[in-house]
Amino acid sequence: MEEELNIDDGTNEPTESNDNEINSMSTDELQDVIEGLNESLKEQSDLTLRAQAELVNYRKRMDEQRITEIQYLNMSLLAKLLPVSDELEMAVEQLTNDDANSQWLNGIKLIQKKLVMFFESEGVMKIESHGKIFNPLEHEALTTEETNEYESGSVVKVLRNGYKIKDRIIQAAQVVVAKPISE
Repeated sequence: MEEELNIDDGTNEPTESNDNEINSMSTDELQDVIEGLNESLKEQSDLTLRAQAELVNYRKRMDEQRITEIQYLNMSLLAKLLPVSDELEMAVEQLTNDDANSQWLNGIKLIQKKLVMFFESEGVMKIESHGKIFNPLEHEALTTEETNEYESGSVVKVLRNGYKIKDRIIQAAQVVVAKPISE
């Protein structure tokens, strides 16, 4: 019957039976026990390091996910404010610079400028559409216009601006698309 070596009985105190077992072992057997313990210690260290690395990576993923969720929640609010900015821009285009309207016009321009600065600070970018090739991911074609001035499939007129944050479209641009003149 083979005896097992029990070096640690949990008391951390040497016992007579442990001393007898250790004394009866050869140097090679003791070396094998030490190598086995070292191997076990190395495996446990590796497992601990992996667990720590997984925890760090998990925390990073959760932080990134929280940031992404906050950005997308903000997009909803920004999308609701974009029409206000567009309407102010249209109002500025419609008003004339006569004396009766100049103060109103300057006030509206200032408000519109502050809104644009706010959107830029939040990463909102206007989609440049005029003269560009129609892109269904960024544009919503409301109608077509026969023309030879623009390449077929190009945006002739922007009816409502489009906006995006990074690569995500908040509001597609509503546009008129060129088509060749039919004869």
